Parts: sequence; C-alpha cells; structure tokens
Amino acid sequence: AHNNDLSFLEVAAAAYRMGRRKLATMILNFEAHTADQVPLLLSMGEEELALHKAVYSEDTDLVYLVLIHLEHSIKTESDKEAFHKLVHKSPEAVNLLKVYYRSKITSGAQTLLHDFMMFNRHLLEAGKCAVMQSQLQSSGSSRINLLREASGLFGQGRDLGLLKSSTDEHVELVELQSDYEKRAPGVDFTGLSVNETLAKLTELAVEFPQDTSLWHREANKIVKKFKVSAVSYTHLRAHETGR
Repeated sequence: AHNNDLSFLEVAAAAYRMGRRKLATMILNFEAHTADQVPLLLSMGEEELALHKAVYSEDTDLVYLVLIHLEHSIKTESDKEAFHKLVHKSPEAVNLLKVYYRSKITSGAQTLLHDFMMFNRHLLEAGKCAVMQSQLQSSGSSRINLLREASGLFGQGRDLGLLKSSTDEHVELVELQSDYEKRAPGVDFTGLSVNETLAKLTELAVEFPQDTSLWHREANKIVKKFKVSAVSYTHLRAHETGR
C-alpha cells in the first residue's frame, strides 16, 4: 500500500538517521524537487552531490546556498583546500563564487577571491583582485604595495605582459601622486588619471604663484614619463591660465 502522505524526503531522512547513508541518497533521487534534496544532502554531509545537483538544476540561488554553506564549514587550511578543490570541479560554481567574492572585496590584507584564484593559479583573476583592492586603500603606500603585488602576479602569467607593464606604469603614477600629496597637504590625487593629474598640477601652479615653477616642472616630468602629447598639455595649461 502507498502512503501518499509520506514523502521521499522523510523516508531518506529516516534512513540517514538509521545510519543508512547510501540508501538515503538513493531514495533522494526519487524526490522531484532539487531544492528539497539539496538541504538534506548538506545536512547528511554529501557536499559534492549537493553541489552537483544544485549546478545541474541551473538554480543560481540553490548553488549559492551550497557554496555559502561549504564556505561557513571551513575551519582549517585543509578544509579550505578541500573546498577550493570541490568548487573547481564545476566551472559554473567557480563563476558564481567569483561574482560573490568580488562583491565582498574590502581594503583588508588578503581577500577570499585572491585565495580562491591562487588555488589553481588563476593569475589574471588574482592580479585583478589586487588592483580592485588597491582602489579601496586610503594611503598611497598601501595602494602601491597592492599594485606591485598585481604586477608580480601578471608577470608570472603567459600573455599578461601588457597588463604587467600598464600596472607598473600605474605604480609610477601613484608614487608621484603620493609625493605631490606630501608637498601640497590637503590636495587629493587619489584615483586621478594621467591627464587629470596634469590638470591638477597646472591648477596648483596658478593657485600658488610662489611655487609655479615647481608644479610646472612636475607637470613636464609627467608629460615626458607618460608620453602625453604636447597638444593636450598646451590645451590644459591654456585652460587653467585662462580662467
């Protein structure tokens, strides 16, 4: 006789409580709703099967449920390694976790995304993570350190030479900007592009006539170092002096 009130979930849970773990997972396969299977699989410690079923269901929320459950279960370095190894078996899970970790990037020393990407030496992603992190720093020295870390990661990757050289160039700009902030207290150069930095220097040359030659010298240094066209710089100076 069939008892319509008894679900496969309840039978599987009962089998698991009796120590029949393999039987429980077999019974769960008869449950039509993956969203009901996954939480029970997690409670049974069947993480890999839970992740597989969540990914196969194409239910993003369900995949995140498994990933966050797994992440919260990490207690040791070996747990973290096992977590990274499991997630890297599924490209879909990797992509979703990258999105999740990007949203959690803070100004802290190391990020979850960095650790996750370095597990399989995804140097491009790890380097991009360091660049994103650098943008959240309040001090020039912290920004520079993270950009140098990014440059080092790009330098280890094949076909990442262009990214390395542009990052090195960015380091040079940030170093100069940090120096300008020391010379002109209260003036913020954070996040300014090369052209914006030039505009700020030209502005300072007008604002502080006693230091005009100093700021023009620094502006000329930027023009040479970053190969700014003479036309662009002339236009900037004309704009500032013509105010």
